[in-house]
Amino acid sequence: MKLSLCGINFKCSSLHEREPLQINRGELAQAIKVCSEIEGVLEAAILTTCNRIEFYLVLDNSTVVFDAVKAFYLHWKGIDIEPLRKSFRTYQGSSVARHLFKVTSGMESMVIGETQIQGQVKEAYRFACSVQCAGKVLHKLFHFAFRAGKRIRTDTEIGQGAVSISSAALEMIAEELSQTAEVVCIGISPMIEMTINSLLSKGIKNITLANRTLYKAEKAANRYGIECIDLNELLGKLQTADIVISATGSDSYVLDRDIGSEFLKKRGGKSISFIDMALPRDIDPDFRNINGVKILDLEDIKYHTAQNKHSREEALQKASEIAEAYVSDFMAWQKNSALEPLIKELFEEMENIRRRELDAAKRKVPVEQWDELERLSNALMKKAIDLPIRQLKELNESSQSGAPVEIFRELFKLKSSPEALD
Repeated sequence: MKLSLCGINFKCSSLHEREPLQINRGELAQAIKVCSEIEGVLEAAILTTCNRIEFYLVLDNSTVVFDAVKAFYLHWKGIDIEPLRKSFRTYQGSSVARHLFKVTSGMESMVIGETQIQGQVKEAYRFACSVQCAGKVLHKLFHFAFRAGKRIRTDTEIGQGAVSISSAALEMIAEELSQTAEVVCIGISPMIEMTINSLLSKGIKNITLANRTLYKAEKAANRYGIECIDLNELLGKLQTADIVISATGSDSYVLDRDIGSEFLKKRGGKSISFIDMALPRDIDPDFRNINGVKILDLEDIKYHTAQNKHSREEALQKASEIAEAYVSDFMAWQKNSALEPLIKELFEEMENIRRRELDAAKRKVPVEQWDELERLSNALMKKAIDLPIRQLKELNESSQSGAPVEIFRELFKLKSSPEALD
């Protein structure tokens, strides 16, 4: 079997290419379950954010990871991703671990060091566990990722400065963020809540939260001391708003051009700025063609944050070194865990020998001494095989070939083969 990754992200694709591939949070558990049922898939987890969709899979040796993901999308959404083959990135073995550890720590984010990704990785793992699609390999991989991410954030300065997409977006409209600005936020999500916190910290109080479910909007608005409305009231509010920030999980536009034309007529030529942080997008890109309308989406934020990486080169270098140490530890675990069938068979063979010899010895001693014989024989067996097992693990870790394993098998006349994980 082999540990594999196939994904598409903001570095290798456009927003337009990723949009139809998005898997919403409410669908994620079912999507993972469907993915796990693709032929050749043994374990599965899916990480989906506004900037990446990644499939972490354990496959049998005959399955190609891109083909498995292609089969998933054909079944899940009737989409053929073959035309996007060159935009997908695939990894195997240690490269999967390296990539995930960097993603979890924020090293691979659009905004280097952003903190939201760690929670999204944990959510991906939690959903995979909820449908029993994470097995031994993915359990270990994700737990290593959580430890690596925590260590990198603690021991480096990767998280200093603007560390979220929302903070980067607000930087882009800094000139418009006067304390008298009227802001409408659409949707309830971690991204929107981070945005509201940022706006309040800048002294901007005139904020309205709009959501499809009003009671959820009221609950969030009460926490921040802001106004709230349901989406049916949105058009009225947009007639006076200066800035609109949206990040919902909607599959279709929350604001399309027809709606836009309707409320813009009532604004008397006053300009308005939209920040669309959703994937799929919430705001029809055709809004760009309307006079007085400014739209920033994830693609615009991507170009703005490119300079962010240069200011963090030193932190990135140190973070990469920490990630690499965790990759080595994970690969060592992986190598040794593959020996488990061999070691289990050795224990079974030794236990059979012990039982035969113990039964023979019991016939020669009084019954009251049998418990002591049991304890003694068991202790002797464990001590006898402890050293060769430890030596096998050490030699296996340092060897680039399977020679130590083959010698061990021949030496003890074992039949099992290690569960090689490429």
